[in-house]
Amino acid sequence: MPGSFRDGGRARQPTRGRRLRAGILSATLVTLLAAGTVGSPARRTAAIEDHGRRLAAGAAPGWQLPVHVASPAELVGFRWAGATEGAVEMRVRHQGQWSSWLRVEGNPSEGPDRTSPEFRGRTAAGPVWVGSDVHDLEVRVVEGRLSRLELHALHTKSPTRSVGGIAAASAEPSQPAIITRSQWGADEGWRNSYSYCSGEPSYAPGVRYAVVHHTDNVNDYGPNQAAALIQGMYYFHTHVNGWCDIGYNFLVDRFGRVYEGRYGGMDKAVVGAHAGGFNTGSTGVALIGTFMNDRVPADMYGGLRDVVAWKLALHGVNPTAQITTTAGGFSGSQWPAGATVRLWTITGHRDLDQTDCPGDLAYADLVRLRVDVQRAIAASGVHGADSGYHLVASDGGVFAFGTAGYYGSTGAIHLNRPIVGMAETPSARGYWMVASDGGIFAFGDALFLGSTASTPLTAPIVGMARSPTGLGYWLVASDGGIFAFGDARFYGSTGAIHLNQPIVGMAATNDGRGYWLVARDGGIFAFGDAGFYGSTGATKLNQPIVAMAATASSQGYWFSAADGGVFTFGDAGFSGSAGGVTLDAPVVAITPWPGGNGYRLSSAAGVLYGFGPVPFYGSTAHLSLARPIVAMAAVPGAVPGPSVPPPRLPGPPPVAGG
Repeated sequence: MPGSFRDGGRARQPTRGRRLRAGILSATLVTLLAAGTVGSPARRTAAIEDHGRRLAAGAAPGWQLPVHVASPAELVGFRWAGATEGAVEMRVRHQGQWSSWLRVEGNPSEGPDRTSPEFRGRTAAGPVWVGSDVHDLEVRVVEGRLSRLELHALHTKSPTRSVGGIAAASAEPSQPAIITRSQWGADEGWRNSYSYCSGEPSYAPGVRYAVVHHTDNVNDYGPNQAAALIQGMYYFHTHVNGWCDIGYNFLVDRFGRVYEGRYGGMDKAVVGAHAGGFNTGSTGVALIGTFMNDRVPADMYGGLRDVVAWKLALHGVNPTAQITTTAGGFSGSQWPAGATVRLWTITGHRDLDQTDCPGDLAYADLVRLRVDVQRAIAASGVHGADSGYHLVASDGGVFAFGTAGYYGSTGAIHLNRPIVGMAETPSARGYWMVASDGGIFAFGDALFLGSTASTPLTAPIVGMARSPTGLGYWLVASDGGIFAFGDARFYGSTGAIHLNQPIVGMAATNDGRGYWLVARDGGIFAFGDAGFYGSTGATKLNQPIVAMAATASSQGYWFSAADGGVFTFGDAGFSGSAGGVTLDAPVVAITPWPGGNGYRLSSAAGVLYGFGPVPFYGSTAHLSLARPIVAMAAVPGAVPGPSVPPPRLPGPPPVAGG
C-alpha cells in the first residue's frame, strides 16, 4: 500500500471465538418469539418475522445469558446504547451440538453519513446467519458497557428463494447480469418505515470510487439461501438500525451472482449507507461472507470484478487511479471531518473507517482487482454511441483511448505557441490541432486547409470547430474574432465588440450553418442558424466557464466551469457535475456523449469525469505529464483505430505521442 494510505483497523485483541464484525450488516438474524418486543411491535410481512427482546438494562464484560428461541431462527442481531463500539459473543446449539463462540462487533462508522436524515446514532451488531432450526443460544458481553442491550431475531417465513433460474436484469450489453430487488424479494414498503424516510433515494453528482466490503457472515450458505440473507440484511438495516434502505449499493454471493442493493437505479450515483463520512460519491459493493482467513472464491471475485468494472466505466472512473476526497467525519472514522483523503478508486472499507472490513484476504485482492477491472473495461467492446476519445496536451502530445487511433502528435516538435484546441475528422481517422497563434497541425485523414500562423492577430486563438463535411474548420480568438477555412462559412463574430470577458470556446451547429461563442462569464453569442437558449452572463459564478459543447440536435448546449460545474440550456440534459468534488486540477474540456444522455469532463491532469451512461476507456491520471491537457474529442462508436502495442498493466492504456 502506498505511503499516503493508512492501513486502518483497530488493534486486534485475541478472542476465544471466531470474529464477526457487525456494523453494516454482519450477517442475518434469528426469530425470537419472546414476550415483550423492543421498539416497534413485531412486524409480519410476506418474508420476515421479527421479535425483539430486551436482554439487559445494562451489561458489561462478564455478563452472560442463555436464551431460548420458541421458533426456528436463521438470523440474529443486537442493538444497544452507551458504548459506541462494543462487542458481544454468541454461540448456538444445533442438533445438540454447541457452535464455537462468534464475536459480533458494533461499529457506528458503518452506516449513513452524519448529515443524512437516516442517521440515528444507534449502535447495532449484525445480523448474523446462524443456520436453520436454531432454538437455543448463549450471549455474553466481551467489550464495552452496553445499555439497553437488545436481541433481535429474524425468521425468513417464506421458503428459501431460488434465484438460480431468474433471468437477471441487464440494461445494456456491457452490464453484468444483476438480480434486481424485486427478484430477490425486497419489500419496497420498508423504505417508508419512518417519517424521516421519503422513500426516494439521494443522489451524488457522480460515482468517483468503489468501496469493497464483506458482510462478515458465514461462508457456507447454499445457493438458495443468499436471497434470504439479503432480505434479512435489508430488514435489519431498516427496522433495527433505523435506516431508510439496505446500506450497500450492490452485493455479491459466493456463487458470483450480483444483487441490486439500495433503491434508486443501478446505473446512477445513489448515496448508500455503507461507509460513514464517505457515502456520497462512492458505490459500496459487499461480498456476502467473511474473508479474514478465507479466500474470496473465484466465482465471487468474478462477480465483484464485473459489477465494479461496469459501474466505474459508466461514470468515467479510472480503476487504477487515485483521487482525493473530503472526509465527512464520523465516529469510528479514520479521518476527521474536512480532512483531505487520498484514495484508490477501488478501495477497501478499512481505508476509510476503523474496521477490519473487507477482511485481510479480500483486502489483499484489491491490488489485482484494480488491474482486472481495467482489463475488463478495455476488453468489453461495448461502447454505445462512442468508442473512445483523444486527449491533447499543450505541447501537442496526443493520448488515445478505446478505439481512438493515434495518428501523430507535435509532442517532439518545438512549437512557437502552445496547442489550445482539437477537432476530430468525421471518420474519426484523423484530427486537427490548433495553436494559440492559429497554426494548424493535421494528422491522419485530416486535411490542412489554411491557418493564421503567418497572420498578425489582435488576440490569441482559443479554440476550433470543424464543418460537418470535414472539409473546413473555424478558429476563434479570445476577442471573438472568427477565421473560416475550406467550406466553413463566416456568419459573424464579436471581433469589433467590447466584451466583458474573453471568449473561451465555440461549437458549430450540426448543419454547419452557424456557431456559438461562449465567454468566460458564460455569455453566449449566436451566429447563423445557431439559436440562443440561455447563458450565465448575468449569473455570479464560483469559477469561470472554460468550455462548451452543443447537443446533437443543435437545440441546446452545455457549459463547463473550471470547478466542474455544468450548466445546461435548451434540450441539453443535466446528468451531473463535478462542482462539489475536490479536483486535482481544473476542468478544461467537456465532450457530449453521442448517445445524447451524458457527457465527459476532462481536467488539466487528464482525469476524466463521466456523467450519464458514458463509458470509461482510460485517462492520463496516472501519468506525470510534461504539459497540461487542454482539449478532448470523442470518436464515434465502432471506429477502429490503427493497431498499437498493448500497454503494460497496471494503468490505463494511453497511446502517447512525443
